[in-house]
Amino acid sequence: MSDSTVRVGIIGAGGIARGAHVPGYRSSGRADVRAVCDVNAAAARAFAQAQDIPHHYGSVEDMLAQEELDVVSICTSNDAHHPAAMAAMARGLHVFCEKPLAMNFAEAVEMAATAESQGLHTGVNFTYRTFPAARYVKELADQQLFGDVKHFSIEYYQSYSVNPDRVLEWRFQKKLSGTGALADLGSHATDLAIWLAGGIAGVRGHMATFIHERPLQDGTGTGTVDVDDSTSFLAEFENGATGVVAATRFATGRSNHQRISIYGTRGSLVYQNGAEPRIEVAVEPFSHDGTAMCVPVPSRHASQPRSHIPAFVNTILDGAPVQFPTFADGLRTQEVLEAAERSHSEDRWIALPLPR
Repeated sequence: MSDSTVRVGIIGAGGIARGAHVPGYRSSGRADVRAVCDVNAAAARAFAQAQDIPHHYGSVEDMLAQEELDVVSICTSNDAHHPAAMAAMARGLHVFCEKPLAMNFAEAVEMAATAESQGLHTGVNFTYRTFPAARYVKELADQQLFGDVKHFSIEYYQSYSVNPDRVLEWRFQKKLSGTGALADLGSHATDLAIWLAGGIAGVRGHMATFIHERPLQDGTGTGTVDVDDSTSFLAEFENGATGVVAATRFATGRSNHQRISIYGTRGSLVYQNGAEPRIEVAVEPFSHDGTAMCVPVPSRHASQPRSHIPAFVNTILDGAPVQFPTFADGLRTQEVLEAAERSHSEDRWIALPLPR
């Protein structure tokens, strides 16, 4: 690593690496993406050629052994997050990881503790914090305009699972994903809930699977779906607020729908994302009679990067303040996800924090 550039290796040659991680590093102007690896060596080769990356490998071990890197970005299925991160941190590398941080709470604890003990910089790709409207909601929440928050709810709906002919890819298999909608969408929703409303003190969860068999990718028959299509949980926040977190991949007509509601003693806010995000507030100084009204997102938020990666790079190179989710944030979210899953399986309320 020079004073002006970090050398980056990409782990996983899929869509999230192509669409988010590589562009994020290059947009920083301070990163050299040197290599990519994938268990599918042909996919790594094709990715390297398409993305103009000098080197490609068929395994994490080969890339780490042969490349001089400063950072790795983990863009794999969930089951590979922990082993890839631990291998990289064993070599003193900083790590930026896709969400959720790990397959389970125990893995996340080990990842976060290792990063802290070695003084490494880490990041987790909770992308929805970077949306201009979400940044503005955070600004308003931090001003405590709403008084004491009594209720917070978030829904994150997609139609990903509706088609019964969609093949049994990794997101439908527990051994590769950990959970379904809970990990996939619920991780984003939970991170936003904690970011906006504070820590969660307990949950009561429910999970459901609607399509139990899906076609195998090789066309030879069907296989069992053993993760949730939909999940929701009641939450009690540490500040006493009540909450609801709902995530489903079975919402016809919804491609990437999020709605957040905050209700407090002095006012309220409702935020809905989309092509034209909408924020409604019923609070001073916007509304003087308690009527909900739409407010625009200030231009200062629209000019901010839509990726955490440039800030991650700046922190590594300059010691800039951390302005992105870290492994510690990923661990907090993972703890809530695990509590929600345990709550469903044990049919009871689960208090936090969980034992370590």
